[in-house]
Amino acid sequence: GSSTITFSATLSFPDNQSVRPTGTVTFLDGSTVLGTGSLDATGRAVFSTSTLSAGGHTITAQYGGDGNYAASASAPFDEVINKASSSVGISSSSATANFATAVTFTATVTPSSATGTVTFSDGSTVLGTATIIAGKATFKTSTLSLGSHSITATYSGDATFAGSASAGLAQLIKLAAPVATKTTLTASSSTGVLGQNMSFTATVASKPGMVATGTVTFRDGSTLLGSAALSGGSASFTTSALVLGANSITATYNGDANDQGSTSAAVSVFVTAPPSGAVSSGQTLSQNFWNRTSGLSLLLSFNGSIFSTSLGNWLAGSFPNLFGAHSQYFNFTGASNLAVAIDVELASFFAPNAWVDMLNVALDVYATSTTLGGATAAAYGFQTSAGGLGGATVNVGQSGSAFGVANNSTQTVLDLLDDANNRSPNGILFGSNPVRNQADTVFNAILKAGK
Repeated sequence: GSSTITFSATLSFPDNQSVRPTGTVTFLDGSTVLGTGSLDATGRAVFSTSTLSAGGHTITAQYGGDGNYAASASAPFDEVINKASSSVGISSSSATANFATAVTFTATVTPSSATGTVTFSDGSTVLGTATIIAGKATFKTSTLSLGSHSITATYSGDATFAGSASAGLAQLIKLAAPVATKTTLTASSSTGVLGQNMSFTATVASKPGMVATGTVTFRDGSTLLGSAALSGGSASFTTSALVLGANSITATYNGDANDQGSTSAAVSVFVTAPPSGAVSSGQTLSQNFWNRTSGLSLLLSFNGSIFSTSLGNWLAGSFPNLFGAHSQYFNFTGASNLAVAIDVELASFFAPNAWVDMLNVALDVYATSTTLGGATAAAYGFQTSAGGLGGATVNVGQSGSAFGVANNSTQTVLDLLDDANNRSPNGILFGSNPVRNQADTVFNAILKAGK
């Protein structure tokens, strides 16, 4: 180092001597003369130097004598000179660079008089070394892989200065243009029970050899369910917030620096209500409630707007053969509350009683389930709960064949609607009038049971 070291030599002589030693003391590092110091009146000589190199030194002091005192030498003294400290900073020519293009890293060593080499590393992997010139060392590479890197510069030190290392420098390597991805969604089951957890896994496929990073957003239709981070190209999400009936779940990958976003195909999950006992008062109102002024008013107010399509899409999505794309009568896909209200008024003129009764039961299910229609229907006299009428249980009596179950079986109302939908391919209700009439007997009884 360059620190100044002061050495002091003191001669011993009798105190009663009136004549004091004079002359000089020579200070040596081994056999190398460092310099001299003159004796003062007390017999002490001092010498200061900043030229000692880092490491160990053996220092001695030699008195040359004068006319009264003979020459003498001290015992050796060990002096250790530590290396001076150094520091290293690192910078990049481009913090974000395209794959396979050159990036130059520059290490700045302080003090600038330091000599030697700097080693550049990516984490624990050595990239290469460079010689320091005027306090700087540079290294260029185009071999960094896609993704994030932490680059460090380590100074080796020299005879004067101790080694040091920089903090990690964040370096991102990306593709010049993001590649297309494909997102695939799977569900733990195609059916669920209201309030119970359902798990979904989204897998994002990128270019071979690449693994997508970032987040995936899960939705039920247009309703946001939540998001999850990708790990190894997959993201899992668990929710208990699915509503009664059909849920159309999608997963949207939001992309990263190298990967384009993508959305999965929809996965359908049908959620049933846990059985809640027989149809109770307030779970249905009068049999023709939905054709009355109060019923139409409620239809128009669901989900806060006459233009809301939540009810129409729920009817069409949950029961597509009855009220959706395959219906022989009315298709409520994308229908606003206003459109549904108009069709409800027209239904009795164009559709058979069995279909009208099933529509009225489905509307009662929507109205009484707080997961679907909220609490809006309570002000109209309906008894609302999470499962609503959908969880009420019904004995099918002698009409079991209409629903594909044994006579006197007990089914929930939502299951009966689902059975009716499944047994009406292409919208043809139950395939034959006798069976249709058996089913209508059950649905008609439901409408009467809760008023």
